[in-house]
Amino acid sequence: MIASVLGNLTISVVLARLLGSGGLGVYTLYGVLGVVLIPLVSLSLPSAVTKYVSEFRGTDQERLSKIASTAFIILLLAGALGAVLVFFIIAPAVSQVYAEDALRAMLSILALALLANMIGLFAGALLQGLEEFQTASLVGAIGVVANIPLLLVLVPPLGLTGAAASGAVAAAVYACSSGVASVRAIGRQGIRWSWIFDRESVRMLFAYAAPLNAASLLARLSALIQNSLVAIYIGFVDLGLLRVAGVFHNGVLLLPRAFLAPMLPVLSSVIASRSAERTRELLTQVVKMGCLLVIPLAAAITLALPVGTSLLFGPEFGGAIPLAIVLSQAAALTFLNRILGEQYLLARGKTMASLGVTAYSVAVSLLLVAILLPAIATMALPVAGLISELSLFVLLLGLLHKHKEILVRPLLPALALAAGGSTVTVACVLTFDPLVSIFLSLVIPLTLLVLGYRLVMDAPERAMLRDMIHRGKAALIRRRGQ
Repeated sequence: MIASVLGNLTISVVLARLLGSGGLGVYTLYGVLGVVLIPLVSLSLPSAVTKYVSEFRGTDQERLSKIASTAFIILLLAGALGAVLVFFIIAPAVSQVYAEDALRAMLSILALALLANMIGLFAGALLQGLEEFQTASLVGAIGVVANIPLLLVLVPPLGLTGAAASGAVAAAVYACSSGVASVRAIGRQGIRWSWIFDRESVRMLFAYAAPLNAASLLARLSALIQNSLVAIYIGFVDLGLLRVAGVFHNGVLLLPRAFLAPMLPVLSSVIASRSAERTRELLTQVVKMGCLLVIPLAAAITLALPVGTSLLFGPEFGGAIPLAIVLSQAAALTFLNRILGEQYLLARGKTMASLGVTAYSVAVSLLLVAILLPAIATMALPVAGLISELSLFVLLLGLLHKHKEILVRPLLPALALAAGGSTVTVACVLTFDPLVSIFLSLVIPLTLLVLGYRLVMDAPERAMLRDMIHRGKAALIRRRGQ
């Protein structure tokens, strides 16, 4: 996980240094287009693969084999068809809409790599469903790290086209490594693979994935629309600044992402085997611990922004700092909303409810961007994201409490600490000298961690946290021994 995160950070720094703010803006738009196209082509089937593999691996391996094989065949066919459409139709159209010739070449390269992306998505979903979380993280890191030397070699002579080619080769590396890892995982767990296209499996896969596909498409189209507005009406330079701010947003989600990765299989197992009361208590504890984890991390990154932006990306990207301050606060809410509105609802099989959550978030965000963009330009996107995430969190918390699926009262001290910590953090980064902020980036997060551990968490929760740490250490020692 650490290698993957550091690799992504390095990629962002390399791209910013080699392409400049304008070139980085074009690459950002290309990345958003890829984020729309790849999940659209995959039909959200990888999420269904993870769910059903996790559900049947210990109870009905014959059904597991049918579902996995059917999903893989569909993904291969969808990847081949999607490649043709992107290469011959979408790439030329996009180039004309944005008046940027480089986008046509970049999307043509993406089309050639679509099949590799489908294989990688399937293999990664299979590893998650088999609960091979460490292996999934490792092969993900391999794909990310492989991109770095490719960028250094290809971008200087080829520019944006070289950046796209580097990503395509890295996708092929990830497809190969994850494919080999998934084959080995299947063998270790005694699962017999068979090439079967099963109509009942098709029905199950799409019954689960159809709402997810709609939700995924809504969320990604929203991001595309917002980034397109910036590119067309403000410029690619500001889009490049937004990309740099997004790096820090992702940094806030560093540890929480590791926390979320195994959550869908684990929650599915807990919901199936525990009482409603125990499930409610566990969800409350997960949200509380997530809140106490993400807020100190957001504080540390926010306070380090003035120095970190200049040191990593250069003075050219100083305009990204205000955007990153807002996005870092939004990231903390994003993490909590993913627990409640994504992972928990999916574990309960409530895919239509998850679609409703996404539709609400998209509608609020787009409305706010339309209202704010003329007044505050690019800052409209982070502000709209923050307001949207905050309103969604309040809505989810209220609805789950109403249906007696979460306990709100035990969360109040953690939420109060989070609100106070975020307010103090933003006030400090806007008030003090950058060097003072660096010092505070150690003091304030440590203070929040101590207050959360000593005053907010109760004895059983502290014991649970210590047990998680001990298990993590034991797993690390076992991996080193192997």
